[in-house]
Amino acid sequence: MLDKWRRRRSYVTILMGVIGLGLMVLAWLSLGKVPGEAAVNIAFLGLVLPIGFYGLFTLVGWQRSVAAGATPGRFIGWCVKMQLGNIAPMAFMIFLLSLMNNASHALDRHGAAGQGTTVAAASGFDAADFRRECVGSVTKQTRASGGDVDTLKPRIDRFCGCVTVGMQTTFSDRELEEMPTRPNASKDPRYIHILQQCKATE
Repeated sequence: MLDKWRRRRSYVTILMGVIGLGLMVLAWLSLGKVPGEAAVNIAFLGLVLPIGFYGLFTLVGWQRSVAAGATPGRFIGWCVKMQLGNIAPMAFMIFLLSLMNNASHALDRHGAAGQGTTVAAASGFDAADFRRECVGSVTKQTRASGGDVDTLKPRIDRFCGCVTVGMQTTFSDRELEEMPTRPNASKDPRYIHILQQCKATE
């Protein structure tokens, strides 16, 4: 390989190594704060950068050097003959973009989940607790009426999930907060309508 390409490969590999090290440190510091999938993708990106650019500059450098009369080894000679130096840069860029896209999607999902949790907390309505209480209440009623709780459990879960979603979409945050203390809240026509709709879907 020509000396100028060796120097270019060394400079770029060192630069990418520094950036890669920074990404791996960032991934380590972000553990527990971002989804594990995102942290792994960031760390893997940091590992791949210096290795990938070293390989790219080796291929491209030898391809340019062979044109100038240099003689490569057998494997590099085969790569040059197959003109992999023309394909590898684009393939490597696509691979890097896919890693970044995966990390971005994982962070977006994490952000959406966090936003949903924040909204639920702000409203004072705990959907998980409501659904759990619903399942417990319906299970007791089913057992008291002689029904097979184990067989009906999936239907009970679906019913209570339906009721929980109906409550969140029908009632305002303030109404949901006040509902436990409201007299005759279970006789609210909207609540009865939710129950009827959810029963009809079973």
